[in-house]
Amino acid sequence: MEIPSTNLTGQTLVDPLTLIVSLEDQRLDVYRGLERIETTRVSSGMRGYQTLTGVFGILQKKPEHFSNLYTPHPCRGCSV
Repeated sequence: MEIPSTNLTGQTLVDPLTLIVSLEDQRLDVYRGLERIETTRVSSGMRGYQTLTGVFGILQKKPEHFSNLYTPHPCRGCSV
């Protein structure tokens, strides 16, 4: 199966980006194709707000996102 190229900020990307979150390790790994290109620590869930598990697609991304659940401060780079 051929993956169509995507033009993003003037760059042509052939391999898709995949983000994998390990709730056990509290870590996010970013892959381009099969190559891991970035890793960072995350903080997930709290009592009454457990983190959902599953496979989710990112439909849109806002440059400046404000959480209406946790804080009135901007969450720069957060996906919505």
